[in-house]
Formats: sequence, C-alpha cells, structure tokens
Amino acid sequence: KLIGMLGATEVFGKHMRHQVEICHAFVDEAFRGHGVMKRLFLALKERLQRVEHLEQMIVWVTLHETQTSKDLFEKLGFTLAGKLTKTVKYHGHYYDCCWLEAPLNK
Repeated sequence: KLIGMLGATEVFGKHMRHQVEICHAFVDEAFRGHGVMKRLFLALKERLQRVEHLEQMIVWVTLHETQTSKDLFEKLGFTLAGKLTKTVKYHGHYYDCCWLEAPLNK
C-alpha cells in the first residue's frame, strides 16, 4: 500500500539547472503525524546532494485552512521566498500560495 510519496523535478532552463523543485508531497491520512514525510524528505535530500550540479531546493505550497506543509518544510530548513495572492481557485474559493527555498549543502 502506498502510504506516502515525495518527488523532485529539476528546474528547466540553462541558467536554472542548479535548482530542484520538491513536488508530489503526500502522506496517507492514516499515517500522518508519524514522521513519514520527514523520513521521505531526508532520504530524497540525501540523494539530491549526490547530484553535483544541484545547489538549491524550492517548494510551492498552497495556503489553505488545513495545510501543514509550510510549517513542515520550514522545520526541514526551508525559508519563505515569497507569497502570491489568489493563486489557486478551488470550488469558487481563492487560496494564496507561497514559495519556500533551502540550500542543498553537501
């Protein structure tokens, strides 16, 4: 059974290859609060640090009432890089989003 997943995509463009975007963050509701996402992230970060040209991670978070991703990524060393208003429209409601960033120090 899939209980969680986390991915990373290299940012496209000749001058942006030093960045990777963290994506597809998900933990099954029954397994939340047990450190699954932290373990997934630490394993992913370890693999990303082996890629010579990567220097920075970025992540996009939708800010809704029950989101916990922003707090989690901040605990994992990410800092707020910027916020956009009314970025996502879901069932007639607008939600802000933010970018967070973190170095991939070796």
